Amino acid sequence: MAGVENRIDEADTRFDIRARDTLASRASRLVDSLQAAAVDIVGLLRFEVEDTAWDNYLKGDRSIFARRIAQQLTDGGSRAIERHYQHDAEFRTEAVHYIEAFEALVAHVLPDREGRTLAGTLLSSDIGRLYVALGQSMGRFEA
Repeated sequence: MAGVENRIDEADTRFDIRARDTLASRASRLVDSLQAAAVDIVGLLRFEVEDTAWDNYLKGDRSIFARRIAQQLTDGGSRAIERHYQHDAEFRTEAVHYIEAFEALVAHVLPDREGRTLAGTLLSSDIGRLYVALGQSMGRFEA
C-alpha cells in the first residue's frame, strides 16, 4: 500500500512541477508582451526617455519603459494618459490591448495556489501601475 501511495505522490509532484513550469512560461511571455507594449505607449505619450533607457533596454532591461511610465505617473503624467485616451485613437487601441493582456496575465495566475499573492504583486509592480492608470483613463474602475 505504501508503494502505491508513493507512486501517487510522485505523480502528483510531477504534475505540480509541470503545471508550475507551464504557468511560469506563460506568465513570462505575457509579462514580456506587456513590457514591449510599454515601449509603444511611451512613444505615443511622448514621455521623455533618456538615451540610456534605450541602451538598458537593448542590454536586457525589458521593464525600463514601464518603470519610466510609472515614474511619470508619480510626477503627474496620469493627466497625459487621460488626454491621450480621449483624443488619440492609436493610443486608445494600445491601451485596450495592454489592459486585455494584463487581465489575461492575472486570470492565468489566479487559479494557481499562490495566484492571489502573485496577482497582488503584479498589480503593485510598474506594469500593474500602468494597467491601473490606463484603466482609470478608460473609466474602467468606476462604480
